[in-house]
Amino acid sequence: TKTLHHLHNQKVCEQPNATASNAIFEINKLKAQLQEKDDTFRHLHAEKDILGLTSLKIQNDGYKVTNANLNKCYQELSKANIYLRTTSLEKIATQKAEIATLKAEAVGKKNSRPTGNPTKPKVLASEMYTKSSMYIPPQKRADWVQPTLLPKKKQVTCLEPHRTSPRSTQKPLVQHKKPTVPVNMFPKEKPDTEA
Repeated sequence: TKTLHHLHNQKVCEQPNATASNAIFEINKLKAQLQEKDDTFRHLHAEKDILGLTSLKIQNDGYKVTNANLNKCYQELSKANIYLRTTSLEKIATQKAEIATLKAEAVGKKNSRPTGNPTKPKVLASEMYTKSSMYIPPQKRADWVQPTLLPKKKQVTCLEPHRTSPRSTQKPLVQHKKPTVPVNMFPKEKPDTEA
């Protein structure tokens, strides 16, 4: 029936007063094409929404798995924290009990002393030590070695006295050194000579 209708419209358009009919025909044709494009656009838009929702669902599922893992880790950490807190409180209580026991023992020892004369600190009497004018050398260590003394020679330098000159244009005076004479600081013992 469509083809008959279409042929009928074409026959109508072929008549001499058919310009208006042709325009209506073209308008209807364009409306049909526009409707087709709108339907295609709606269909593509719906597919895009479905794909977006699918990717969001996949992402959401990933977040759910991560959240479940984090909750599991949190539960384990919470249990470990409770255990550590309990054991540390037990240790503190044990140490407090030990401290109380030690304090009680210390107080018991203080109370067990005789209450008569309190002990005075010992003072050393000065008469206990002997006084001597003789020098007592300190004790030598076991690994002590007698140092070897080497004779030292001291060098003496004699300078000439400074002389002033009446001439003012004279060159600065140069001090002349006399030759150094070695002096033995530790002379050997002289043999006793009998006169």
